[in-house]
Amino acid sequence: MPLRLEPVTTENRPAFDRLLQYYLHDLSEFTEIEPGEQGLFDPCQCPTLTDGPRNRLFLITLKNKPAGLAIVDRAERGNCIQDFFVLRCYRRIGLGEDAANMLFDTYPGAWEVTVHNENEVGVTFWRSVVKHRVGKASRELQSGTGAMVVFEFRV
Repeated sequence: MPLRLEPVTTENRPAFDRLLQYYLHDLSEFTEIEPGEQGLFDPCQCPTLTDGPRNRLFLITLKNKPAGLAIVDRAERGNCIQDFFVLRCYRRIGLGEDAANMLFDTYPGAWEVTVHNENEVGVTFWRSVVKHRVGKASRELQSGTGAMVVFEFRV
């Protein structure tokens, strides 16, 4: 599968931004994010979507077509997947797990993945990815509010 993980640049930013709309649509099921009057979601409603100095934005492509996105926070304590999205037409074929593993290979070390507790598909996906990658060498926790599932591990 010709899968690539591309850092977001000025050339591929428009594709990233379009995928971001699909991601925010999916995320709106578990959050209070709503579209604006023009029918578009404002990424500013989701604080993890900023181009902060520690954040690394990636476009996931398959056969040179946009297939998903990832945002990684490169914090001192380790790496954190802030946001991760794969278009529905590319789900359940291993693309998401392969892209996640590409991220882990890019930034070896400590990792954290946080998923909305209500996002059962996302929790199941990350539980499987982490288990395949590190086996039992991980921790699965509930956030302080109980609204999030947190996976902690090292690669």
